[in-house]
Parts: sequence; C-alpha cells; structure tokens
Amino acid sequence: MVFDSEANKTVLFAGVSHNVQDIFNDTWVWDGKFWTQYQDIGPQKGLHSMTYDSDRKHVVLFGGANNIVALSDTWELTVEIYQ
Repeated sequence: MVFDSEANKTVLFAGVSHNVQDIFNDTWVWDGKFWTQYQDIGPQKGLHSMTYDSDRKHVVLFGGANNIVALSDTWELTVEIYQ
C-alpha cells in the first residue's frame, strides 16, 4: 500500500486469501471516503514493496512472490489508471 500525493489517494495492490492459497492482482484505491476497485494490473503477487515516485508521478512496485517463485520484476502504475 502506498500514498499517491499527486492524486491524494492511497493505492493498494495485490492480496492474499485468508488461507494463503490464493494470491490476487487486485488494485484498490482509497479516496478518503470510499474504496474503489480498478482493473487488475500486473501479475498475481504478494510480499512485494511499493513506493510513490513524486518526481515521475508513478507508483512503483518491486519484487514479491507468487505461489511458485520469488519475483524480481518492477511495475509502475500511473495516476491515469485510477482516476
């Protein structure tokens, strides 16, 4: 989860089911009042890191794992994705 200071929204990506058997690639955004689900972006993963790059105005996701393997990929989400 990361705060996008340009959009003034909190972005949540991915998730794990309660029994840790299912990993998701959900994208949820909190605008201060409501959670809204947006299109799923990127691979299903958990245990990744996220940060907001204020110079480039992108949310950056790195690494994580799926049910099979550790991942070392990098993804970027732009504010247009969740406007």
